[in-house]
Amino acid sequence: IVGSPDYLSPEQARGQPVSPQTDIYCLGVTLYEVLAGQHPFPGLPGVQRLYKHINEPLPSIESLDPFIRPEINEVIQRATMKNPRHRFGDVLEMAAAFRQAARLGEYSRISLVEALTLREQEILQLIIQGKANREIATALFIELSTVKWYIRQIYTKLGVHNRRQAIIRARDLDLLLADDEDVAVADGSVSAQLVLLAPVNPYKGLRPFETPDAQNFFGRQALVRRLLDHLASSNGLQKTNGTAAHGAVSQPHRLTSRQFLAIIGPSGSGKSSLLRAGLVPALIRGEVAGSERWFIAQMTPGRRPLDELEVCLLRIAAYQPGNLREQLERDEFGLLRAADLILPRDDSEVALVVDQFEELFTLTTDEDERRHFLNLLSQAATDPRGRIRVIIGLRADYYDRPLHYPLFGDLVRSNMETILPLSAEELEQAIVMPATQAGATCEPGLATAIIDDVLYQPGGLPLLQYALTELFEHREGRTLTRQAYEAIGGAAGALAGRAETLFREQDTTGQQATRQIFLRLVAVGEGQESLPDTRRRVFRAEFTGLTTEEEVTDEIIETFAAHRLLTLDHDPASRRPTVELAHEALLREWARLRDWLEASRDDLFQHRRLQGMTQEWLDENRDSGLLLTRTRLDQLAAWASGTDLALTPDERSYLEASITARQDRRAEEESRRIRELDAARQLAEAEHRRAEVQAEAAGRLRRRAVYLSVALVAAAVLAVVALAAGRQSALNGERAAAQAEVASTAEAIANEQRRIAESERDSAGAAARAAAAARETAEAESLQRATAEAISVQEREMAEAQTRLAISRELSLAAIGQLEVNPELSILLAMEAIETTQSGDEIVLPEAETALRQGLMNLRQESILPGTPIGDCHTEIWCSDVVYSATGRLLASTGPDNTAIL
Repeated sequence: IVGSPDYLSPEQARGQPVSPQTDIYCLGVTLYEVLAGQHPFPGLPGVQRLYKHINEPLPSIESLDPFIRPEINEVIQRATMKNPRHRFGDVLEMAAAFRQAARLGEYSRISLVEALTLREQEILQLIIQGKANREIATALFIELSTVKWYIRQIYTKLGVHNRRQAIIRARDLDLLLADDEDVAVADGSVSAQLVLLAPVNPYKGLRPFETPDAQNFFGRQALVRRLLDHLASSNGLQKTNGTAAHGAVSQPHRLTSRQFLAIIGPSGSGKSSLLRAGLVPALIRGEVAGSERWFIAQMTPGRRPLDELEVCLLRIAAYQPGNLREQLERDEFGLLRAADLILPRDDSEVALVVDQFEELFTLTTDEDERRHFLNLLSQAATDPRGRIRVIIGLRADYYDRPLHYPLFGDLVRSNMETILPLSAEELEQAIVMPATQAGATCEPGLATAIIDDVLYQPGGLPLLQYALTELFEHREGRTLTRQAYEAIGGAAGALAGRAETLFREQDTTGQQATRQIFLRLVAVGEGQESLPDTRRRVFRAEFTGLTTEEEVTDEIIETFAAHRLLTLDHDPASRRPTVELAHEALLREWARLRDWLEASRDDLFQHRRLQGMTQEWLDENRDSGLLLTRTRLDQLAAWASGTDLALTPDERSYLEASITARQDRRAEEESRRIRELDAARQLAEAEHRRAEVQAEAAGRLRRRAVYLSVALVAAAVLAVVALAAGRQSALNGERAAAQAEVASTAEAIANEQRRIAESERDSAGAAARAAAAARETAEAESLQRATAEAISVQEREMAEAQTRLAISRELSLAAIGQLEVNPELSILLAMEAIETTQSGDEIVLPEAETALRQGLMNLRQESILPGTPIGDCHTEIWCSDVVYSATGRLLASTGPDNTAIL
């Protein structure tokens, strides 16, 4: 016999096998002792007490309030029955019975009513009547801020978050009573008929079972056992190469590892619940050797997987390292180092559980971060000395995405377990056992009817859970009935019915806000059938400003969350509140939401682009370099002006900042263009004046050359005259000599004539020399005139070239200014700028070439050929030739690298 004789059950005293009902007997004895203030068999030796436990029932407690005494004693008697089969099935059933017997709900309700002050009761009644905050303030003659303060107090005391929940809570507690049912008490509070506090709903709606819900998680025991066997295998890391017979193709190698496990199943197969409420609790219980010492870190990738990884590791760290993020970012071995830093110096390990792994491909936009995260997991899961085990849950329709990364893809392919639909027996466990745990029962035939509706139905588990959740809320006493099941629409109709009901309960403003909220909670599938729509986790602050009344948005979110259609949580890194669809099943089952998505799909694509760029802008402290420009700004600005999707203040600020920056940029460019045009005109005018000065100087040189030419002609005439005079003087000398012989008397005269002739001869020589000098001067003047004329022509040509360059530059600037306004005009202006310079054999300005290239690129971006795209090819190589097919459906292009693209 092991245990205290005071609390031993009869079967323990007899040495018989024990069961959970043995603990219930002990609990019954303890409850008796607490209520009675003494042991049921006081003052007896140990052996006699054992005898009493075996043979006699516990005595009744007579000191209790007569109003509840019989029921309390009945509970204790059942808990301490001598036959274990006649005791309560479990502790929860006993607790529910005791709560009902003790009427704890009644006292809790009375305490709650008494806790509400008279003013709070007045405000609650006005809320029930549908009065707005301002109407309540007017009716009670108090300030609006005072009303809000009272409402917060009411919400706190009722444990709710909005008006609708307060009304529902008041109805559940029977605080909404007819006038003839109210009973005034001395302190002014209201008393009423007492009610029983309802048991806790064991079903989860669309939310996954969490680790604390493990006692209500049924139907997957066999699969959990298979997962544990994989993790418990002692084969470590193995590479196996497939062999083939002669002539056959060998199979690729498989990388099997007990350190990695991928759980793959379709949406709605219960992956998250399996991980959190099935596998993790089993590891905590030590069902894998040593797993009770493992540190279990759970995360979802989200937009920034490295942030999520750092937070989840710090949450379980035995030692808080100061440089964990640096270790994770350094290289692919960062996760191995991080495990060594946070774990104690023993044989413990980290089990990293990554749920909703598809978020790495739907929400993470940074490819470098995605690849680095996968490399971290791959290295951690393939290092036989590592202290990391990686377990992921992945949607089946995203199974191909990890395969694009060779090492990680091989790990997934070789170490995966698929989730199959629940069998009929497993479904019965999932339906019946949670109700039994909560002290409720299912009406005969109910479980069979539900199984017939959901057996082997794709994505049926979320619908089943939501239907069971609604069914439990509509139970009769502690019985789940088939009539209630049919009333809620069965498994197929309960989810859509509840969502539609909540939507129709809203007024027009609330319905519009509901549409805006739910459209923001969906990540559309990029327009490809292979990428379905998925839920999107959103910061609650993102909904601020969607409507003019913030209270409306808050109440809608809280109402849908209260009915388990939305999940409210906090971001692990920033602790900011988040909102998320409870399950993708809502996307499939709620027809109104599907219609919203189909009607707004194009708008949602544009909005996600704007949203991503806005977030990046905010992350970089509103860096002006990240603002929208050119075509993208035109597209998003035009879309924003015509869409009915509401934008957040941040998104509107981003668009307005982009538009303002473009206007400033255009004003600056226009100012610069005007300045450059003025400078070009001034330069042209200066060149023109310089050409005129050069032309005037050339004219003066021409006139001077004419004068020199006349002087040269005159000098030539004088030279001719002098030459003639010289010949005449010679003739006269000959005559004088002849006459000297004849007339000696004339000697004196002859001598005189001779002197005269010699003087004239000297004069003639001087004249000839003067003529020669004049001829040389004329030739020099002529050469100088020719040089001046050549310089004048050259300077005139330079002036004309400068003028053409100025005109070309002006046209280029005008072309650039028209790029975003009129691409065709921009191209024509750029071509004219090029033609202007080419007409004078000048070099084409770079500005003109740039304007023409940008104009062609913008025209190419805006001129999209109609048709159905069959693919998308991005290349940096220019296309040299393009040809259509005979049918006009296909287009082939060739490039200088001798490749063709279809």
